[in-house]
Amino acid sequence: MKTEELVLKELTSMGFEPTQVGDMGYAFNYEELTFLFITDDDDAFLRFAIPNMFEVTDDNRTFVLEAINQTSLSLKYSKMCIMSDAYVWAMYEHRLNSTEDITNLLEHIILVLFITYDIFYKSVSGEDVMSGNDADDDTDDDTDEKGDVLVDEENDDSKEDVYTEEEIDALLQEYMDAIEKKEQK
Repeated sequence: MKTEELVLKELTSMGFEPTQVGDMGYAFNYEELTFLFITDDDDAFLRFAIPNMFEVTDDNRTFVLEAINQTSLSLKYSKMCIMSDAYVWAMYEHRLNSTEDITNLLEHIILVLFITYDIFYKSVSGEDVMSGNDADDDTDDDTDEKGDVLVDEENDDSKEDVYTEEEIDALLQEYMDAIEKKEQK
């Protein structure tokens, strides 16, 4: 079975409803976010993304690049980039081997991308994701050099407390322990 067929079968069995998006791949939703399973001719790699997470403008580009960098330093596995010079994407690429448990791998990929999204938005909101402290202690809004609001925290209830590096490791370890227990049954 081709990788694409196997992944689609597993995503469906996990309760997702993948929908084909042109030649790019398949989209599905998790926690109100759109994820992409990006397909190509390379069956040895899996590529997933959360597209269009944040719009990049001339006014916020430096700020966004700093948030991308801070997020990347906080995590393993995922990477972030600006696509088409306009939007931030979170990406996860994985080289498959013949002994992979595809269900556990897909769960891991989705969790890591979701955490990437969360940490990026916390960074954009002015929180110091490396130490768990709020870097912007005087205001509820984060503004650029011109004073324009980049993220209005009062109206952005999807972002909770920041994850420290230890909390991220603990979440991933908890996830891996759950997978191990599932395999032992």
